[in-house]
Amino acid sequence: MATAVRKVKTAFSSKEEFKKALLAPDAPPEGAAYFNEDLLPTPPERRTWNALHFFSYYLTQTFSSGSYNLGATLVSTGLQWYHGMIAAAIGSIILSAIVVLNSRGATRYHVGFPVFARASAGVGGAKLFVVVRASVAVIYFATQTFYGGMITAVCLRAVFGSAWDRIPNTLPASAGISSKNLLAFFVYWIVQLPVMFLHPTLLRHLLVVKAVYTTVALFWVLGWAVHANGGSIGSFSYDKQVRLEGAALVWPMIQAINSVMGALCPILINQPDVARYATSFSQATWSQSTGILVSKLIVM
Repeated sequence: MATAVRKVKTAFSSKEEFKKALLAPDAPPEGAAYFNEDLLPTPPERRTWNALHFFSYYLTQTFSSGSYNLGATLVSTGLQWYHGMIAAAIGSIILSAIVVLNSRGATRYHVGFPVFARASAGVGGAKLFVVVRASVAVIYFATQTFYGGMITAVCLRAVFGSAWDRIPNTLPASAGISSKNLLAFFVYWIVQLPVMFLHPTLLRHLLVVKAVYTTVALFWVLGWAVHANGGSIGSFSYDKQVRLEGAALVWPMIQAINSVMGALCPILINQPDVARYATSFSQATWSQSTGILVSKLIVM
């Protein structure tokens, strides 16, 4: 801790020291830097991800509140519940093929997505792919953080009761959010911020813990819904439901498969950034495919 504080003080002692602090450990003192510690192959002692970690990683990607409403959304378009299951199975197969193929090179050479981008686009062209991936990550992460903020608002309402409801709203209607919900958003954002600084070799343990509690939470919510419905799972039909048949099913099914795949497509692009830490290629194959298939079918 003392060493970290000393580094921070040194970094802000002068303009030159601040520039040095921003440099990666392996960056040259002058001239262009074509590699750093993160771009070099992962050393053997950091190749610590096994099948459990990869399974947990993809299981928890779907076991989130943002995916809970996918099945209901598909039914509202005119599909039946079993159409959603079929779409989940097809989408999972396609996703599994992509994730295994994208893991192949990373598990053999132990390098990340930017290095693989250089193989096809060169050192300069790879920057475009990195910028595009980063842009998608900003949108994806912002959406997930918004969901988390709104759920935090529900939790704070449950903790503080009517006191939470009495928080005055000082924001105009054009803001699209109330003061208390904005507060909940920042609470969630502050709590999750430190996790962003965890190295993947440490993050793997958090993923296993997350896999356990998100699974428990999912079935807990299911149990609550069944209880609230009088102990019955209810009917899969509702008033004025549109039922599609024959040729009318083609495009809605394609859209359903696309919706199933959409949530994972961003992270599949930079799959090498995770697969590079695998102990072996076999640890990053069936485990990821199983995590994708199980989570998609259960959530659906």
